[in-house]
Amino acid sequence: MFDQQLIKKYSKTFKAGSQIFSEGDFGREMYIILKGEVEIFRILDGKKSQLAVLKQGDIFGELAIIDKFPRSANAMALTDSIVLAVNSSAFESVILESKDFTKKIIKLLSTRIRRTNDIVLSIYKKDREDKIISALNSFYNIELAAKNIKIKGKIEKDKFLNYIETYKELNPKMAEQYLLDLKKQGKIELDGNIITLIDIDRRQKQSE
Repeated sequence: MFDQQLIKKYSKTFKAGSQIFSEGDFGREMYIILKGEVEIFRILDGKKSQLAVLKQGDIFGELAIIDKFPRSANAMALTDSIVLAVNSSAFESVILESKDFTKKIIKLLSTRIRRTNDIVLSIYKKDREDKIISALNSFYNIELAAKNIKIKGKIEKDKFLNYIETYKELNPKMAEQYLLDLKKQGKIELDGNIITLIDIDRRQKQSE
């Protein structure tokens, strides 16, 4: 995969049980496993939590040549291992040397970006849902105070959508989709123009 001269210049050997880097370290190298196995793990609440076991051809610590943040995990050689330690200045040489490596690093970074996007979208969705639930509780209490509630726990969807557009600056069409999601989660019932709030007694206590 790599020229012997490149391997000789940038390879490092680690005995089984040796720490390659620790969480919190500032590193300037990414690693490509030429031989052996490497464990990636974190220490959570004093306990070791294994994240991955990497083998020949795998890449780890790649963010070290992209940003200047501390390492987010630990890396330890599980067996006697040889790795190619690539810093930013050597990165171009390694890219030119191996098309396989270039493809792998592109795929790795693309996967990381996709995973980050999924996390951001999940947080955004949760935030929207929380705002819709809060608005449902607020609107119910307003309708209750105005004596517009004819049946406990039930509100009119079109009036609610008008309320969130006017007072909460939330898009009604988007809110309708989140209402469907909340229905699937069993947090509300939705029948035509009627929204039924589940466990309304608990909701009222939380909003008091």
